Amino acid sequence: AMGVVLLPRGSVGLYLADVSGHGVGAALLSYTLNHLLSPSREGSLLVEDAGGGPATVSPARLAGRLNRQFPMERTRQYFTLIYGTYDGTEGRFRYVVAGHPSPLLLGQGEPPVELPGRGLPIGMIESAAYRDETVPLAPGDRLYFYTDGATEALDASGAEFGRLRLMAEIDRVRDLPLGEGLELLADAVRDWSGGSPGDDVSLLAIERVTSRPGPGSDRRPAGTW
Repeated sequence: AMGVVLLPRGSVGLYLADVSGHGVGAALLSYTLNHLLSPSREGSLLVEDAGGGPATVSPARLAGRLNRQFPMERTRQYFTLIYGTYDGTEGRFRYVVAGHPSPLLLGQGEPPVELPGRGLPIGMIESAAYRDETVPLAPGDRLYFYTDGATEALDASGAEFGRLRLMAEIDRVRDLPLGEGLELLADAVRDWSGGSPGDDVSLLAIERVTSRPGPGSDRRPAGTW
């Protein structure tokens, strides 16, 4: 499950979830997650009434809601998740990591770095606690999200593509438009694995493109899978 959603007050949300297992059950859970995380749906988990109108639910609170709603004892599955919201007024990205690979930050003139963030997969333990992480984004900064199918893709000799190789590829495409660079990242993973990675591969990224104040003016999301 993957999506980019418009949120109240000019914010934008991004999520990437990776459901355990394969087959019909995993597909149905992915479909359900995409439906629940749609802000246009009445009763969306992403939005709540804050008294003065709709407001965005914090990423950590969303993870807690999902964890209670999808216990593994009932669904027989769990899923990893990264979800974040970007506020163009403050230029900050707030996110939660639940068993998922942490996001990669590509700053202007800097090599890619892995950002902090940890938490149990959704549904694994009822009492799991989640916390928000926050990162400021300067104009030109990019954030990348990925499923572990990208880093765990194997070549003919059984070697993994790996996080360091993924970071090197992100650095290599830094001067290309965001969407074009993501396509090349996906091609690099496919080429490494001979055209057929052993697991689902999803990539999602967001770039802050201007320094203008005001909501909705300075982000460019893109995704591929």
